[in-house]
Amino acid sequence: MAVSEDDGTYLLRYPEVGAIESLVGLVLFYHLVELATPVFVEGLTPVLPGLAPEPLRTGLRLFVWFVVGVTLVSLATTNRPLTTYEFDSESELATFLDDRRPDTLRFRWNFVQALGGVLFAAATYEQFVPSFLSVNRFLVGLVGGSTPFPAWDVVWVVVFFISYGLFSHGLDRLVVGVMRTNAYYAVAPEER
Repeated sequence: MAVSEDDGTYLLRYPEVGAIESLVGLVLFYHLVELATPVFVEGLTPVLPGLAPEPLRTGLRLFVWFVVGVTLVSLATTNRPLTTYEFDSESELATFLDDRRPDTLRFRWNFVQALGGVLFAAATYEQFVPSFLSVNRFLVGLVGGSTPFPAWDVVWVVVFFISYGLFSHGLDRLVVGVMRTNAYYAVAPEER
């Protein structure tokens, strides 16, 4: 919301895209590491008995926390959820907000992306989990032996990732669009 300063300028904390998408992706990353850890431990124990199971589990957990830290630092520094803008007049502020609020078509498209992505991800999740584990067994098998390439499993994994990506992208843009529209109507209430 815009705040009027004593010197006649207006400050606006404006929502930016990307933060929600990053956090939703982080949730998926955590879940995938939890799924894959037993596969890595089981497959690498015969090959690297000094490394598996506990040092490997600890290393994977540290990797998860490293990625969480990098994501949060990124959100705090470069990919901020809110940016501060300064304007000389209320009309300049209203013009800025009007130019950047999404139209009805954009809202609909983001809603379709989010809904379609989450429905498709939910529909493919039951096939995704064993496929994801199969792909990880193949990757571990590259180190410890030979495993046939799971082509159909790769297809299921890619389909799930695309649908989850559509969901997180659409949700991010939808929430930010609502926040931007609300900021506009807070400044220009006569347009409701």
